[in-house]
Amino acid sequence: MSFANIYGHSKQIDMLQKAMAQQRVGHSYVFSGLAAIGKKTLALAFTQALNCENAVLQGDSCGECSSCRKMIHGNHPDIHMLETQAQFIRIDAIRNIQEQMTFKPLEGRRRVFLIDDADKMNEQAANALLKTLEEPSADNIIMLVTARPYWMPQTILSRCRHVRINPLAAETVARFLIEQKQMEPSKASLLASLSGGSIGQALELNSEDMITFRSELSRLLIAANQRDPMSLLTLASFLGQDKKEIKQGLKILNTYFRDALVYKETA
Repeated sequence: MSFANIYGHSKQIDMLQKAMAQQRVGHSYVFSGLAAIGKKTLALAFTQALNCENAVLQGDSCGECSSCRKMIHGNHPDIHMLETQAQFIRIDAIRNIQEQMTFKPLEGRRRVFLIDDADKMNEQAANALLKTLEEPSADNIIMLVTARPYWMPQTILSRCRHVRINPLAAETVARFLIEQKQMEPSKASLLASLSGGSIGQALELNSEDMITFRSELSRLLIAANQRDPMSLLTLASFLGQDKKEIKQGLKILNTYFRDALVYKETA
């Protein structure tokens, strides 16, 4: 993944490229923003550029050198990903990172440790990471990715450079869907308007289950608009079946009502 392949986030990309050009890359970064908005994608593009054999000249990874190819195939010896489906990131995982940081990079200029969902660190893990951040190493970079930076200790956040990822414009999301997924413009525009500025969310909304969910929700909303008490109860019951569906349903309803208000004000 190179910066050139990323849709939007130009301000953040420019900041990272300037740090590389001026040789002022930090030893630790926090990439924060809403879920599925491109935080990890941007962090990985930065990681690839840092070790690309040609990035010093062009400010972006080339995608063709040995380092880039290994990064793309997920077997670069100096790139370490910490991801977990567990409730917490425990201290053993951080200690493993600390142990690896004692060695020089094997091939790249820097060894990068990317911790996804960094807010999952329990207190012991966070304290261990803090000690590492207090003693930075020139050869190692730690990247923390989180949708909930407010759950992380301020002592950790204050020792990292913060890259805040904002929601994309609906037009940018639609352009991605049209160009990369060969989607019909009308469908792409609809999904983009429901995505909250997240390409990942737009792709999830395009799943068969979500298409069925949206269709049923639309039907119930039309019925509820007739002010029939039973229709309102049916709509409430439909939204109350699953936590994820409640969130998705509320997002869709918010878009419907927003568009209806805009239409009313401009008609």
